[in-house]
Amino acid sequence: MNHGSTEDRLRAALTEAGATLDPGTLRPLRAPERRFRPNYRLVAAAVAVVLAGTATAAVLGGPGDVANIVATSTQTLPDEETDLAVILCTESARKDPCRGRAASPEQTRMIEETIRRSSDVEVVTFESQEVAYGRFRQEYAENKALLAAVKPADMPPSFRVKVKEGTDLRQTFRLLPTLPGVAKFSDPARLFELPVMKGEVQRIAVFLCGKGSALPACGGQRTTERVTKEGKAATEAEMKAIEKLIAKMPEVESYVFEDQEAAYKNFRDSYKSNEQLLEATKVEDMPESFRLTMRPGTERVHVIGELERQPGVAQVLDQTCVREQAALAKYGLDLPEADVCSKGR
Repeated sequence: MNHGSTEDRLRAALTEAGATLDPGTLRPLRAPERRFRPNYRLVAAAVAVVLAGTATAAVLGGPGDVANIVATSTQTLPDEETDLAVILCTESARKDPCRGRAASPEQTRMIEETIRRSSDVEVVTFESQEVAYGRFRQEYAENKALLAAVKPADMPPSFRVKVKEGTDLRQTFRLLPTLPGVAKFSDPARLFELPVMKGEVQRIAVFLCGKGSALPACGGQRTTERVTKEGKAATEAEMKAIEKLIAKMPEVESYVFEDQEAAYKNFRDSYKSNEQLLEATKVEDMPESFRLTMRPGTERVHVIGELERQPGVAQVLDQTCVREQAALAKYGLDLPEADVCSKGR
């Protein structure tokens, strides 16, 4: 499965949300034994931090006449009830494992049979490219840039699955990643939990380097398996210089500094009913950051570029970009970041 692109999207969401990009946070997403089901729970939790801190059967270009071979519900399973979405390959999916080959009718049938074989499955529905694309356009009707970036052929079909409470998805569906025609997996129910950002206020998050960071901007290095060199935390002098620069920028309407304790408090307030999540997340998982509110209509690419060059800055994230990346993850889309995230537009 295309684990790399999934991790990239999770990485962006985690960063913008206030959960650290460092290996300690992301390691569970990279571990081979967990490749099947990335921890989307962390994504939902992470996006909550930034928001709290700042305030069916027709197929379009798919695997053939799937309607005739897949016995599914005539209605698409809603996101909040979908525990697992099995994303199928399309011709526009150029990376491994699809390599531009759409799932064939036989492969689609085999995938469905494998899903239905489990006694833990309660509901299975098939969502065609056409249905998924229509739902996508309806949900993001106000986001013209995102709609322009996503074409009908980009939208993958999927099986949407609801399982019994307590089911171990990784164990139950351990064979699915090995089947031809399977591109990746998504967790719409968890992504459905992401808090909704209201209004059109443009915000930018400037995350500071933390102690032991593996990010190159902080002097760190890492392989796919481990940290090979730990970076340094932003110094007091660097933090003052960054704040001075932000204060002088005419594009910035206002800004606040959020330390680890404040980020963690906002996180706990947002997810106070999720005890398991709270137990798994510590204060040290939260990076310190400056949260910028931009003046309406201002160009942001200059601001982002200038801040990215400052010593002590780990990464600068445009909140609009992360919203678009979250949309891609939920629908199983796989597009280059440059086609989706419009920094400064």
